[in-house]
Amino acid sequence: DRVRELCKLLCTGKYTDILKSDSATTFFGGIGELTEETVVEHLRKRIFSYCTNVTSCVEAEILGVAALNMFLQLNYTGPSLDHGLNPAEIVEDPLSGINPHDCFLERLVATVNEPQDHQQEENETSAEEKIEKLTKSKRDMVYQNAVLSELAVEGEWPCQVCEVPYFLLIARSILLTLSKPDRADWTHSIGSDEAQASADYSQSVPEGFSAVAKHLNASHLWCARAGLAHERLLQSRGPSITLWNEVEEMYGHCCATLCDPVGDDMENRSYKDRNTAASIMLESGLAEHHFDREGKGKKAFVKAQELSGLEVEVTGAVGKRTKFQQEATAQMLVKAKSALGQTQ
Repeated sequence: DRVRELCKLLCTGKYTDILKSDSATTFFGGIGELTEETVVEHLRKRIFSYCTNVTSCVEAEILGVAALNMFLQLNYTGPSLDHGLNPAEIVEDPLSGINPHDCFLERLVATVNEPQDHQQEENETSAEEKIEKLTKSKRDMVYQNAVLSELAVEGEWPCQVCEVPYFLLIARSILLTLSKPDRADWTHSIGSDEAQASADYSQSVPEGFSAVAKHLNASHLWCARAGLAHERLLQSRGPSITLWNEVEEMYGHCCATLCDPVGDDMENRSYKDRNTAASIMLESGLAEHHFDREGKGKKAFVKAQELSGLEVEVTGAVGKRTKFQQEATAQMLVKAKSALGQTQ
């Protein structure tokens, strides 16, 4: 019942409700005293202790997906959570209690002392409000920098003006652990450090966890999406090799399990299977484009076209492009025919 309710909230875009749900309270509330150095390590160990069956793995996966979608909504797609209200009209912060969750509050938000020496103003209430705003501003800056420091890759920091990077941090931590528990995270760069970290990570995976987590068919896809969002947030001049290796492996797994079998027997596959395979190939091509790989994802785009059954032809025709054009001229024309009408 809990998983079904979480799925309904996820399909309707109620990501804050998911991150405030009983499942989230149980998951984050059970972390206990923080003894590790990073939030990533805390969440990794929590997943190992929490995900003892397929149901709990699905719950954790939904939490990671909701966190990722919340980050993308507030930074790219919208809508905002203020519902068109002015800051003064907002009674309660919609992200209160989940940005960050209470278990990470002490680690990510350092204590900022209020200024003791300040000029006494005639309106004491106004003075207290100014002090409170100053303290909150300093605390928010410390919190933002603490989260961004954990998202740094190969010495490159993410964009500092992004919104709610904490949600990307917990999404990356959860989804990477569920999809590839023996893989070193992004804090270990390419080289000997990564090789040693991967060996240590493999030894730390509890017995039986991989057997349970392998039933999550979509965890690799969501992990790849989170990795791509992570890459687009970095301020480096070139793409991160560390993140590309991770994203390439995740999309490679998705293509091998969901795309290649469809391609071998495409005529006998349902439209839904072919559409899913085409979407994954399209996303893989976009990832190659964003990471500036050779070919810019052209091969993946062609494969996606084949899987979808889309027919495209570039030709020419004589015509008028706008209503203001007086004489017809040669125009480039793209003819496209969807496979949807042929299958339904």
